[in-house]
Amino acid sequence: MPSILCFARNPQHKQERRISRFGKRLVSLVLALLLLLSFSPGFLPLRLNAAPVDATVYGVGSTLSISGDTNLNAVCEAKAVYTLTYDGNSSTGGTTPVDDKVYMSGSIVVVLGNTGNLERTGYTFDGWNTAANGSGKAYNANDTFTIDANVTLYAQWTVNSYTVTVNESYTSITGAGTYQYGETVTINAGTYSVFLYLDSFEWTVTSGGVTLADSKSATTTFVMLANDVVVTAVWSLIIVDKFPSYVKYIDNGSTSGIAPIDDKEYASGATAVVLGNIGNLERTGYTFDGWNTAANGSGKAYNANDTFTIDANVTLYAQWTVNSHTVTVNESYRSTTGAGTYQYGEPLTIYAGTRSGYTFSEWTVTAGGVTLADFNCVITNFVMPANDVVVTANWTQIEREPEQPLDTDYWALFNLILCILGCVLALGCITRFFFWRGKKERKSGFEEKKAKTFWLVMVILFAIAGVVVFFLTEDMKLTIRWVDVWTIANLIIFCVVVACATLIFRKTKRNTR
Repeated sequence: MPSILCFARNPQHKQERRISRFGKRLVSLVLALLLLLSFSPGFLPLRLNAAPVDATVYGVGSTLSISGDTNLNAVCEAKAVYTLTYDGNSSTGGTTPVDDKVYMSGSIVVVLGNTGNLERTGYTFDGWNTAANGSGKAYNANDTFTIDANVTLYAQWTVNSYTVTVNESYTSITGAGTYQYGETVTINAGTYSVFLYLDSFEWTVTSGGVTLADSKSATTTFVMLANDVVVTAVWSLIIVDKFPSYVKYIDNGSTSGIAPIDDKEYASGATAVVLGNIGNLERTGYTFDGWNTAANGSGKAYNANDTFTIDANVTLYAQWTVNSHTVTVNESYRSTTGAGTYQYGEPLTIYAGTRSGYTFSEWTVTAGGVTLADFNCVITNFVMPANDVVVTANWTQIEREPEQPLDTDYWALFNLILCILGCVLALGCITRFFFWRGKKERKSGFEEKKAKTFWLVMVILFAIAGVVVFFLTEDMKLTIRWVDVWTIANLIIFCVVVACATLIFRKTKRNTR
């Protein structure tokens, strides 16, 4: 037979009927108190019905075995709830975001952005943090976290920076720059030396609306506001006729002499006469060229006896024109020697070039007294002095190794023998040609006679050459030897004589038909 599962509120409900009227009132009072507590944060009714102490609790999705009629009691547990609050943290404008949700413990919370357009003067919104001073956990819009307690997120702020501009200040440290909001700024006007007779001074705030600590002091301070600031120094000048003007002369780099002194006092509007170079100012390498209101010559130029109207103190600076001088380079063997005209103080280079059969020795400064960078180099340089310069290149002749003289400490006997034999052979050829010719030779043709005549001439010439060579190369007063360096020459000459003689002594062939 199947089992029946019954749900009952409580098996003890029959006993409630026996509760006294006093008990009912007590229960009503307790229920009212519980109802009030249910509206408090973090509280829900504990249970709809209390289960027995020894009862088993089953969660949703749990299984149980049933063997008979079973009662199940619904159980409701209390669970805490929390809220998320946003704090503007010294904001000066906009509204703080409001999250009116109630979150159960363990819920995921999404952080809101600056939906209320919070603002703070001099600062930029920079997210949220669980601590007002930014030492806690930082969050940005749409970040998430798990809530397990009431949380307050404080707006975070980054201080802004603004620029300060200082006009009409006459010092290198004006105070201009970039400063953070609320920072104390010090500005300095310096000293305006042009105004000799200063009537008053005052700062004006051109833009930015700051309040100066002392607007009439050349150095003052103010607190940086939330915008750029421009301040201007205003200088006032009064002209008092009783104060005279003066003209001062400056030598402007002279090396000797004295600058003129004008000790006159000029009233405003008076005419001043420019003095000449009465103190004989001089400057090495330069020529005096008048006066100018600027040291570099960029101002008004004046010469002696010029006039001008004076209404303030005037300083005149001596002007100088650089001189030019000549450089002469002697004994240079190069097309570009470096000689020419140069200005005082100008660097220049001189060249010695190359000279056949010589080596460069050194430079000598003939005139001018300059100091060369390297006296022993063919290319050197120096700085032009205030006078003409003459430099000379010195050369050393290259010593050639003397030619080794022929060994003439002796004479060769063999050379003499060759010379004598050559002469004897030449005489024999002459005798043979003119006196000992046979019948065949007398009857020989013209061409053969012509040939033998030629060879005879050659024998005579080479024999004479052998004699000449011997007497030019040999000195029989010296020690005698068999051969020397001229033996080969004598031997060649003798061989030529023998060859020519052979052709002369050759028998004449008889012509046959």
